[in-house]
Amino acid sequence: MRKYLVLFLILLLIFPALAFAKKRYSQKGKLYLAYNVWVTPKERNQAFINYKWGDNIIPAGTEVYKAKVEGFDDNGEFSPLSKVSFKIKTTGQKIRIKFNHKWHPGQKIYDYYKRTFTRKTFEELTKGFSEVELKAIRDGALYPGMSKEAVIVSYGYPPEHMTPNLDSNEWFYWISKLVKKKFCFDENNKTIKCPGLEDL
Repeated sequence: MRKYLVLFLILLLIFPALAFAKKRYSQKGKLYLAYNVWVTPKERNQAFINYKWGDNIIPAGTEVYKAKVEGFDDNGEFSPLSKVSFKIKTTGQKIRIKFNHKWHPGQKIYDYYKRTFTRKTFEELTKGFSEVELKAIRDGALYPGMSKEAVIVSYGYPPEHMTPNLDSNEWFYWISKLVKKKFCFDENNKTIKCPGLEDL
């Protein structure tokens, strides 16, 4: 009898803690994607490095629900189980995005959880953007003359292991696991053709 009482008390302590953890790392209310997310051919390759494979893009401003961190720990340390997951409102499709600390030094999975979602609709998110920037975002592309804010909405955040500082005038993005591309900015933080490269 005493053994069962001890077990019962342990469960009383554990379940509220788990409930609190889930509450801390999931959001309620309307949420939207803060940037375009490319869906890779194989789900196991889905990562916050956001490979630009193909045209299968979940557009910025897409409404999502059940956004949460899976396999987290309280220190935000890397784990093979650490993912951010969410469902697309219109289809119910579940997306899981892995967080690999070696690509994002100085960041934690919770940082990317917060970066991935916004309370703003697409119109609110892109307010003040030029027609060129809006077209680039809808095309999932980068064009000359884009602000850094518009680049992030179109391409997501550049992985920190190659772009540790967003104030830099050179950002690197991964097209695939083996191909990365450099994008450059002028003194006004607008995209330009990098010296020595044929195109943007």
